[in-house]
Amino acid sequence: IQFILGTFYSFFFNKKELKESKSKTFLIHRHHIFFGYFDLCPFSDDDNLILAHRVKKNSTPGKDLADILVFNLESGDYKVLNSTDLWFWQMGSRLRWTHNNRVVFNKSIKGKYGAVEQDLTGNIINQYPFPIFSGAHH
Repeated sequence: IQFILGTFYSFFFNKKELKESKSKTFLIHRHHIFFGYFDLCPFSDDDNLILAHRVKKNSTPGKDLADILVFNLESGDYKVLNSTDLWFWQMGSRLRWTHNNRVVFNKSIKGKYGAVEQDLTGNIINQYPFPIFSGAHH
């Protein structure tokens, strides 16, 4: 897993491979873990954190929730930041980093398509009344 992660990281994001000390193996049973499409980078600016989605093995997009996770490569821990009902296998929820270690992803808001921006402690910074697909990284 370490070799695959480092090769993926350097190939798609034009960055050097992860240092051996930052490589970690996370075991999460009975779930699928994925990020989304390759046009977005799951790694934080300092390369210590990785974003991902977690769904149960038999989950169905549009029916089941996906957890939004952040993995810490230094500590080896991970935590659930939030969950979303707007995800699918190829692109996830368009989860991405914004500035100052904030994340944004698509999620229903009051029963309508929308997006949420939050910090890593769970504080909601913004709720958008539309889903996001692309945006500039600040």
